[in-house]
Amino acid sequence: MTIPADNKTDFEVKYIRNSSHNDNKSVFSDNFQSSLSRSSPSFSVLKLLWMFMDLPNLKLPALAPVLVNQRTLVIHRSVTGDFGFNIRRTQIPVANGKMKVAIFAEPTKLRCGPPRPSEIRTTLLPGDQLIMVNGCIVDNLGRDELIALIQDSKEQIELTVRAMPELAEFFDRHQRGVRDAGDSLTLLPVAYSYVSEDGPEEEQYWLMHKNGYTLARLLEKFPDCKVRISVTGAEMVVDVTDLDKANQANFDRIENVAKLRYINETSIIHVLRHRFGSNLLYTFAGSQKIICMTGDYQPYICDKLVELFKGCRRQQMPPHIYAFAQQIYRNVQMTGRSQCVITTGVSGSGKSLQLRNICHYICEVAGWTKMLTHDTITAAFGILEAFGNCSTRLNQNASRFAQMFTLSFDTSASLRCGRIQTFLLESSRISQCPEGETNFHVFYYLLEGADASIIDRLHLDAVGKPVHVPLLREEDKKAARLGWTHFLEALQTLGISNDEKSAIFSVLGAILHLRYADATQGQAQRSQFIRMSNAQYAATLLGVSVDHLSAVIFKGKTTMGNANMGSLSRLSMSSKSQCGIEALNHFISSLYNELFDAVVMLLNRSLGSNNLTSSASITIIDYPGSNFNRPWVEGEHKSSGLNDIAYNYMNERIAELFYDASFTKPNEMYEQEQVDVVVEQPVYRPHHITRLIDQKQQLLHSVDIERRSEEKRGLLYLLEEEVYFPGATDDSFFERIFVHLGDSHLIRRGSHSRHFVINHCRGTSPIVYSVDGWVKSAHPGNIDAAVLSLLTTSNNDIIRALFSPFGILQSTNVSLKMRKTTQSVKVDVAGLRTASGFMSRLSVQIDYLVSFAQRSNSLHFVHCIEQSPLLDSGARSTEIFDVPFVRSQLRSLSVVEAARASNHGYPEKSSFKDFRRRFRCLSDTENSVSDFLDDRAAAARILEGSGIFSHRYRLGLSQVLLRSDALDELEERRELCLNGFIEKLQYLCRKHLANKWLARRRIMETAIRCIQRNGRSYLKVREWAWWKLYTRTTPLLGAVRNDKEYQEWQVRIRNLEEYSNELRGTKIRLEGRVEELEQIISVECANAKNLSDALERETEARIQAEKQLILSQQRQSDAKVIELQKELSALRANEELHRTRAQKAIDHLRDIENEILDLRARNEFLEKRNNKFDAELNGVNELLEKEKEKLSSTIKDRDKINANLEMKTLELQNLKVENGELRQNLAKIRKDMDTFNESSVENSEKELVNVHKLKQLEMKCAEQEEELDDMAAKTRLLEQTITRLEMGNERARAERSRDIEAKEAEIDELRTQYQRRQRAFEEQLADLQDSNASLMNQCRIFETRMRETDSYSSTSSTGHHYKRDLKKVRALLRDTQGVLARERENGPNHTLIRQLQEQLEDAESAKLSALKSRYHLESELAEIKAQLEAALTGKNAAEEKALNLLKEKNSALALVEEHDEQLQAVMKKYKAAVQQNAVDSIKMADQYEQMAELEKEKEKLREELNTTTSSLEFHQHHSVEKHKLLLAEQKIRDLEAKLDVETMQRIRLDSLLAKAKDELESMHDQLNEAAIVRDKEIDATRKAEKESRIFQEQLQDMRRRETELLHKYKQSVSLGLDEPFMIYLLIKFNRN
Repeated sequence: MTIPADNKTDFEVKYIRNSSHNDNKSVFSDNFQSSLSRSSPSFSVLKLLWMFMDLPNLKLPALAPVLVNQRTLVIHRSVTGDFGFNIRRTQIPVANGKMKVAIFAEPTKLRCGPPRPSEIRTTLLPGDQLIMVNGCIVDNLGRDELIALIQDSKEQIELTVRAMPELAEFFDRHQRGVRDAGDSLTLLPVAYSYVSEDGPEEEQYWLMHKNGYTLARLLEKFPDCKVRISVTGAEMVVDVTDLDKANQANFDRIENVAKLRYINETSIIHVLRHRFGSNLLYTFAGSQKIICMTGDYQPYICDKLVELFKGCRRQQMPPHIYAFAQQIYRNVQMTGRSQCVITTGVSGSGKSLQLRNICHYICEVAGWTKMLTHDTITAAFGILEAFGNCSTRLNQNASRFAQMFTLSFDTSASLRCGRIQTFLLESSRISQCPEGETNFHVFYYLLEGADASIIDRLHLDAVGKPVHVPLLREEDKKAARLGWTHFLEALQTLGISNDEKSAIFSVLGAILHLRYADATQGQAQRSQFIRMSNAQYAATLLGVSVDHLSAVIFKGKTTMGNANMGSLSRLSMSSKSQCGIEALNHFISSLYNELFDAVVMLLNRSLGSNNLTSSASITIIDYPGSNFNRPWVEGEHKSSGLNDIAYNYMNERIAELFYDASFTKPNEMYEQEQVDVVVEQPVYRPHHITRLIDQKQQLLHSVDIERRSEEKRGLLYLLEEEVYFPGATDDSFFERIFVHLGDSHLIRRGSHSRHFVINHCRGTSPIVYSVDGWVKSAHPGNIDAAVLSLLTTSNNDIIRALFSPFGILQSTNVSLKMRKTTQSVKVDVAGLRTASGFMSRLSVQIDYLVSFAQRSNSLHFVHCIEQSPLLDSGARSTEIFDVPFVRSQLRSLSVVEAARASNHGYPEKSSFKDFRRRFRCLSDTENSVSDFLDDRAAAARILEGSGIFSHRYRLGLSQVLLRSDALDELEERRELCLNGFIEKLQYLCRKHLANKWLARRRIMETAIRCIQRNGRSYLKVREWAWWKLYTRTTPLLGAVRNDKEYQEWQVRIRNLEEYSNELRGTKIRLEGRVEELEQIISVECANAKNLSDALERETEARIQAEKQLILSQQRQSDAKVIELQKELSALRANEELHRTRAQKAIDHLRDIENEILDLRARNEFLEKRNNKFDAELNGVNELLEKEKEKLSSTIKDRDKINANLEMKTLELQNLKVENGELRQNLAKIRKDMDTFNESSVENSEKELVNVHKLKQLEMKCAEQEEELDDMAAKTRLLEQTITRLEMGNERARAERSRDIEAKEAEIDELRTQYQRRQRAFEEQLADLQDSNASLMNQCRIFETRMRETDSYSSTSSTGHHYKRDLKKVRALLRDTQGVLARERENGPNHTLIRQLQEQLEDAESAKLSALKSRYHLESELAEIKAQLEAALTGKNAAEEKALNLLKEKNSALALVEEHDEQLQAVMKKYKAAVQQNAVDSIKMADQYEQMAELEKEKEKLREELNTTTSSLEFHQHHSVEKHKLLLAEQKIRDLEAKLDVETMQRIRLDSLLAKAKDELESMHDQLNEAAIVRDKEIDATRKAEKESRIFQEQLQDMRRRETELLHKYKQSVSLGLDEPFMIYLLIKFNRN
């Protein structure tokens, strides 16, 4: 149902989820306003032809609401006794500022990946709002009632839920063959019309105007590029450049704007507006670009959403920053190459928020090793924001530095470490903060949140205004204190030591004292501090003396002997000197730069940047946003400064990088691959504006001075040159700008002096700059080396340790050490030699960022769009979606042209080899030999076999170029193809692992047997004398080896000492060489000074000549120049108009060509399908003919079988007749035989003959019966065959008819599909128009009734007391008039009349006093009501707080129960370990006893051995029997082997004992840790219970007071007191 829009606003009920990672809050917006008419000054500079239109009836099209489907789920209890979901209650605002309770049911566990269709129908999803439980509506139920209702459910519960509109798209992924309409979270879209314009689709266009855009119908085209249109019931003639082609209504919420049929600005804005109205804040703009419209609105972000996106492919995910991060991480996994992400947008558009979201997702997905957690990264970002963020007019938390955050991964794609590199810190803000803006957050945190000990140590009480301006608002003070608390927690999380914290705080305190100390006027050499006490505090905090600090600041002297001599003083070259205040400001800026670099070094140390094991990385570049939105907020009367143009130049360089990545590089790739692809590049290029700022001088070394002076240079290079000219001022620099750049249409003079305007962003964002103070700000200084030397030679150890050169070299902050005050040439860690000029320092840092992005393997962009500008008060504009403002941002980023290039080009590329290896499974046919040799042919065969149309891919020389939808289709088919293969692979892997385990088991058994055999052998030889000798001499060999190794180490040490001495000598020689070079440099400085004097004289002469030339030219040709400028502006406007027309025509032509290609591909597909149908139909006809032939042959066979059956039946009947006759004959014969046997016995031979005949006849009868049975069986088989053939024939005939009917129906359906859809749309349109009109009438009637009811109720409620007083006065007046009438009737009594008149006057005065008292009482009554409402609000807040405390108490109790269960489990493990220890101790005791027995046996054996040895020696001396000697030796070997076995067994028992002791100690440690955790949880529970009791007591006290108030009120009512008097008593009682 479409909710209509009036002339001002569009109404749409929408949810806005405003949440962070830890706190989710719901914000409800009922009045969604579209872009209204605004009088912004920036509209005058957009130079659009459609600005003249300001018709009152032009309005934005209405927004279609998101219709969310309700689902009814039946959930069963789990094994643990719960239903597996959590209940969360929250309040969301509704219309008129009221609040509505919303209950969300969220699952406790979630499976990784997108939900399956069965899960959508049967399980809960994140963000499901609970509607009913077991058929009971839960909106009006309390928390306890709802819990009781859930607990009363038995084994299952029935829930009715609906998804939030912004989350419905997360789960509503329509895929072919995967999901039907019943599985969707959103209802079927309702067809609607934008406006009341009717007409075919090809006549629908968007008309652009100053309020936005409106749908119009094209009526007629004229040859002069004019068209006649019908809009809002009126006809008008407009230019073709005012129209954009409109898409169909089903593209309104398309996920990727690059897939629109007609890609233009208005269509993309229409899609973004619809998606923003549905709270869908992300939209894809190609394969590697995403548009984010977060700003102040934050989508629903939680850890459970990470699980939904984990492991998904691109086509499975909706537009979301998590989907973008998942695609980047998937590229790292698949390619193993580094990726780069760049966030773009104006200041306040949410770039840093997207950086945090990407890091959050990567940490959750790739951080399973826990080497780098999200808490650590969040803490690092918090510290960076404290030191580098501030509040500006455009953003309350603006980043004033650029950063390059790198996440490194190992070969398994797990997150290993992080690294931060910082650039372009605006350190001058500390001393020169712009008006209306704040300083860096860390100073407010320190001044407002630090405790007394830190304030006393840093002497911050001595810092006063204007440095320390106390915060006035209480919320600002609370925010500063909370920021300080978070700052300290972040430092603790990152493991920064107390000494390092103290050093950081000391430097911050020194900066504050130096700012407050101030300096005297005059030259820096003669300046000194104004407040010497603060300077003393600063010197004490830095660990130096005041004199030393003063010398470094004002004189530039350092502790190094020849530092001044060796440094190149450009200040002296230009004969310019700094004043004391400028020198102090430069020192403070440089000191803060050094502190910022040291902090970044500490952060990198905590992030593990020293880990060098990474193989790939994801780098995210975040930089300060531009102030291109400043004219929309403040107008053109506010000017920007030098830092603003530096940051705007950074944004223009990023826009140039985006242009090259979107247009230049693809075209170069198409040319290299020799692919015919036409991608139209934008008419306006950002290179022009960047060259206007940074164009270098190419003829610097040319001998032709005239050509060198006339050569064009960039604006900032002109500033750098102007700084070195003697006597240069801001006015001379301003004049030089227009001498060199005056002929450019991108720059013009401003309305004030020293103001100029640069048309940034293709002319859509003109920014006014003021050059006041630029020459002084860009002056070089020599204070940077002095600051670093001062810090490294500090007397304070912690300061010296933080800023030591070793620590700086060890830091991974490779950000070029080039600050605003860095003037000397220095070499940083990366070995980059940096220049000293302002533009040189700026360009080197930006070039490093841009070159790094260009060198990355894949470049991704996150375009952050601000939906509406900020007001001067800091609040958002009332226009929730400002269409002209969004249009300006899209033009500045060239998003429309990039989306069109992505649609017309082929953004996906892959080499033939990789493509073939990845999609080879899609090829059904076997590859030939040529395919194996030619990867290109194999890739072409795969694409043709997959049914990919030829216009969706191109085959280059070395790569396959694909469109994004084609690659997604191939990936989906590949996944379906590999499902069965992966299952088979898993089976084979499990089988392989089982075989390996079996092989290891067999090897283990063999090893055990080998060990046992060796043990038995050892028992035999352990008493052998030679074995004993071997065991005793083996330890001595190790000692001998150690002696040799020791000698080798001594030799190595001596060699290293000699090498070190050589290095020291080399160092001394190099230091001497450095001193010689410094002397040479000093000589060169003197020469350079002389050259500068000559250059100054030449420059003064040149400037005078130029001024005279300019004056003469102005006098001679002012009028002519004005005319020529007018003609030139007219020609430029005409050229721009024709160029815009041509571009629109070309874009429309490209869109039509793409549509034609799609239609051709569709026609080819339909032709192939028809041919396939014809082939299938011919095949079916052939089968039909074959079936007919088979049927005819079957009928013939049936006739033959029937004839045979009839013959067999006749034969059977004859046989039956013969059988009957034979049986009768048999009966007669038997009867005759009986009679014959009875009659005579003589005829025995005849009887035998008869008996023989009888047997023959019986055998013949049996044979006939068997033959009869066979014939009957054959008959039955033939009948069954006939029946089966008849049934098959009928079935084939039915299938053939069904196939034919299905094919005909499908063909008819394809022919009439669009006609049916058109008729259905027309009917739905008519119904919707009728229903819309009726609803509008009902709405007006209800509004009228509501106004009348409100007026009547307000009148009746407020006029009750007045009516009562009026009645009293009227009664008194009537009585007085009656008395006067009676007196007049009785007679003239003037005295009585006078008295009555006096009484009347007294009554009137009493009436006035009564009215005054009534007014006072009414005001008091209003105050009492307000106090009562405040008390009720406090009561509600206390109740909510009590409920929250109860929830926390329950959660704490649950945690205590969990920890108790864990403790019990640990105790069980401990008891088991103790028992096992006891068993082990018993075993050890037994082993000890066995060892003692073995020792005894060993002693016995030794004694026997000794006796045997003595006897052997005796026998050797007295006998020569050899066999006894052999026996003795064998016995000795057996004894020695037995001894060795016993020794090994003892060693093994000792190791088992040590292992058991270690396990026992670990069990004791675990038990102690569990006890500590239990104590902490018990303390927390007690604390929560105590707070809960306090709040309950407060709640009871408030309830008691409320009861007393009600009781007093009832008593006063019962006593009959007036209501004002009762209210007065209640106030008095309440005050008491």
